Formats: sequence, structure tokens, C-alpha cells
Amino acid sequence: MAQIEKRGQSPFFAKNGDCPHFSRKIGTAGLLMLSAVTVFAQVPADGLRAEGEHRWRDALATYDAVLKDHPDRADLWIREADILAALGDTNASVHALEQAVGHKKDDPALYARLSQAYATSGKPAAALLAMEGALALAPDNPDYLKASGQLAAWKGDYDQAHGAYVRLAQLRPHDPDVWLELARTDVWQGQTDRAVSAYKKYVSLAPSDRTGWIEWAQTESWRGNDAGALHVLDQMEARLGPGLDLTSERASVLARASRPSASLDVLRPIVAANPQDAKLRMTDTLAHIAYGDERAARSGYESLLSSAEPPKQVLGLSQQLRLAFGSLVQPSVNAYSDSDGLRIARIPASVSINAMPGLRIGGGYQRDILRARDGSGLDSVDASTKQQVDQGWIRADVRAAHAVQFRAGAGAADSSHAAGPQLTYRGGVTIQNGDAFRFSIDHDHNLLVISPRTVSLGLTRDADSGRATWSPSMRFTLDVDGVYERFSDDNSRTAFRIAPRTPLFRRDYIDLDIGGAAYIFGARRNLDDGYYDPSRYEAYTFTVYPYLKFSENCGLSLFAEAGVQRDSSETNFRPGGSIVGELTLGIYNAWVLKIDGGLTHNNRLESGAFSGTTAAVVLVRRF
Repeated sequence: MAQIEKRGQSPFFAKNGDCPHFSRKIGTAGLLMLSAVTVFAQVPADGLRAEGEHRWRDALATYDAVLKDHPDRADLWIREADILAALGDTNASVHALEQAVGHKKDDPALYARLSQAYATSGKPAAALLAMEGALALAPDNPDYLKASGQLAAWKGDYDQAHGAYVRLAQLRPHDPDVWLELARTDVWQGQTDRAVSAYKKYVSLAPSDRTGWIEWAQTESWRGNDAGALHVLDQMEARLGPGLDLTSERASVLARASRPSASLDVLRPIVAANPQDAKLRMTDTLAHIAYGDERAARSGYESLLSSAEPPKQVLGLSQQLRLAFGSLVQPSVNAYSDSDGLRIARIPASVSINAMPGLRIGGGYQRDILRARDGSGLDSVDASTKQQVDQGWIRADVRAAHAVQFRAGAGAADSSHAAGPQLTYRGGVTIQNGDAFRFSIDHDHNLLVISPRTVSLGLTRDADSGRATWSPSMRFTLDVDGVYERFSDDNSRTAFRIAPRTPLFRRDYIDLDIGGAAYIFGARRNLDDGYYDPSRYEAYTFTVYPYLKFSENCGLSLFAEAGVQRDSSETNFRPGGSIVGELTLGIYNAWVLKIDGGLTHNNRLESGAFSGTTAAVVLVRRF
């Protein structure tokens, strides 16, 4: 899922300019570690006496008189900076330190002092530049490196912050705080792979810190490794025992991992005991979105709008609500071409309206234009060069409960060969048993739109299909599909596919699942009516499912399979495979653009061809 707080809003520390207490952090990092600056000449006794008696203005006047003739007295500029800071004149204090650095450029402590002054004034860029001056003179000073990392993170330069902490980790490999800051910086940079490695090191050095374990689990989940996140939480519980922090994060991971029933089971008692906890309420809302309970999800979202939760995270919930329950309009253009000379252009457009929680209504229109090469067996029986099919429909989907969903639709289809429109209809039901099992059955009656010949013959199709998905854990999923088709030419086809898969890894920019598939297909009779009807076809393939994450809102989903196949006309198996992909631009946006493409080689297609290509462009408008 695309996930709400994933790769955008770190919970660990304020971002960029949102650091009102940064000067305090710099102080704890060691920016007040100046050694005494070498005194070039004796400090005027009148000035020292005035300081001792807290006559600050008199002391400044004394030092100003000396600096007028000896502006290179860095020691006096520093004394003036201290006095001006005590008087609250920050700008003048910074100016005095600038003068001191200008006349004593070989003292890294002076640069560090100036950096602290800039940070106190809310100028992270200038503070970082001054700290770079200190590091140029003392590149291995741990205090300067730590301050540089903090300043760079405040400024938003995460590359530089990462570099500073990496160098600091080399100097202090057994300092857990260094690894924690490095991990958090990498999270802000969106480098969750690197962050996970740093968290592992941190936890090995500070195994009793619950915060480190929780942040590690969060980072695993943000990079898509939900199973890994739960494993981290299990390790934490075994070592440190249960706690609200662990239970809360477990519920959050389960909600993001599309295990809403399990998440809600965990959440119910802790939300009841902590009704004002904004994080728990956000997780509860997300779990209800994944569960499909629109009323509870919207109620939770509305209550969060008035809370103090970060706006970006609440915005993420808004995007998830629109994704799950929003209405949409979807026009598209599709093209198909294969090695038998069959060409199909499809132009569908549909609308789906969320009429009320649990009820969606919609409709659509589609035009199919089919062409085939003369003599291919897919060409029209009346010698026409093309066939056209127009169809429209209306549809309703009813969600009776999380466990049961019904759908039904009706419409009409008309072809360039038919005498008039024909009734089409479809219906189905989906049954959900918790998070682990889902079963769907559907019936569809329509024209048989496979080739110009099936259209010119006026063939119709009645199909009964079913699909079961079993996912007992996050590390294994099994899909089983079956379909039985009856055609008006007194023929029928049966198909069955079983496909197990498992996640291989989850990384910053790519997720990869692997699996296999067995596909068995056959027809009762072998006719010459423009569709594929062998007595038996079988294919056995190795499958991979890569997902390339270019950004939170842009990704490329791929499916590829390779293996062996044959039909009843062949004795031996032959290699074959296919690859399809979908590039999505604007995953969470109101406007979404999808670009699809596919290539099949040496695999039988529905028309009977061995090779084919597909392409599509889909525009989605959510509202």
C-alpha cells in the first residue's frame, strides 16, 4: 500500500525549519566546547573590572576603544560577543564573532562558536557553513561532525547529514547515539534500506531501548517489508516484554499490510483504554479503510481533523479514503495484435459512483473494432474486413458486510452483423473469511467478442468463473482460478490455473515476489468458429512480480512468466513466456494516468495465436 506516513513524514524529529529548540540540541551536541582563545595582548583592566561588576556597557565601551585601533584583537571580539549575548543582542553578538573569525581563521573552535550563534539565531544554512569551516581545520573532531549532521538535517541537506554521521560512526563505532541519528537521517532521506542497517546496529548496541526497536519496525514497514516489521516486533517482545508501544505498532503494521481483521482485533482493547491517543485513532481509521467499513473510517477521519495530529498524516488518510471509497470516471483506449493477424481496438469508458456507504452504482460503454487477415480462420464469414461491437451496461455493487459483497449488472450489446441489440447480464458474490481467505464466483452472459468470425457468427458466451485466494501469512499466497464457458455453437471450454507466490524481498525502490503457475485449458469440440478450442492445452511457468517504486506517487508493476507449454496437436513441450506491465502516475492523486503494455511469445492466446502484444492508456478521475 501505498502507505500513509511512509517515506514522507518522519515521526522522529522536526523537519527543516521546524526546529525551535535546535540551539538546545546543538548545545547537547557539544557546540559549547570552545577552548580558550589565545590572547594576543593583555585584556584592558578597566574592561575586566567592569565585567566583574556586571557593568556590561562600560566593558563594551572599553573594548570598543581598543578595537578601534586594533581590530585584529580576536580575543576582545569574543569577549564582546559573550557580553552582547548576555544582553540579548543576538545580531550584534553574531557580528562580533564574525569579526573574531575573520581575524583568526585558524581556530576551529571559533568557527564552532559562530555556528552555534547562527543556529541560535535560526539560520541553519549559515550555521552549517560555519561548522564546515571548523571541520576543514579539524576534520575528525566528533563534536563538530555531530553538529554538522544535526545542522544539515535541520537545513534539509540529508546527503550531507548522512556523510557526517557515516564519518562519525567510523570514529565512534560503539556509540549507539551516532547510529540512531544516522538511521533517522536516512529515514528522512527516504533511504529506508540504509536506515534499516543503521537501526540493526543501534539495537545491537542499545538492546534495551524500546524506541529503537519500534522505529526499526516502522522503517521496515515503510519500505514494504511488513512481515519483517512483525518479526522485529516479535524479537522486541521476546527481549523486552509487551507494552502499549509494541501493541500499537503491531496494529499499525497489520493495517498497512492489508490484514485489517487482525489489526482491529489488536486495536479494540487499547483504543478503548486510550480513546484520546491520536496515533491509535489514525491506525484504527486506516484499519477500517482496509476492512471496507466506510462509515467507521469516515467517522474516525472526521474526529482526527480537529486533533493535533500532523496535517500531512491526516492528508494521507484523506487520500486513502478517496482511493477506497471515492467515485471515479475512467476512459481508456486499448489495442491488441497477434501473430495470426488479429487486430482489436477497444475504447471503453466507465463511471462508478459511491451512492452511499456499502452501495456503488455505475455504468459504461465500450466499442470494439476487430480485424483479421483473410484466410486466417479468424476472419469474418461474410468476407467483410472488420466487425464492430458496441455495448453499454449499468451495474450495482452491494457490500452487505465485510464478509459478503454482491454485484449485478445488465446491458445490451449490438454488433455490425447482428439484427439488433442483445441482452447482456452478469452477477457475482465475494465471500471474505477474515484476512486469510477470499472466494469469488461470477456468471457472465455476453457476445463472444474474440475475433471477427465469432462476431459475424453471432456467437454468445455464458461463463461461470471462480477465484479463491488463500494467504495464511504475509509470506505466502495461493491463487486458484477456474472458468467454465458455454458457447451458442454447442461448444464449451474449461480452464484452471493454480499460482502460489511468496515475497522474495522488499527494498527502497523495488519489491519482488516469486512463484509458479500451472494452467490447464481445453474445449469439448474442435470447431472452426474463430476461437482457440484444443482438447487440451497446458503450460507450467516460473513467475516473478517486480514492483518498481519511482516515488510515492509513481510506480511500475510488472508480471513475467517463463516455462514450457504445449497443446493437443503437439507431442513435446516448447518454451514460452510473457510479460505485462502497468506504469501508474498519480497513485494517490485525484487524476491518475496508467500506461499498460504486454508481450506474449510462444504461449497460446484466446484466439489461438502463439504471440501477441497489448497496449492501453487509462485515465482515471477520482472525486
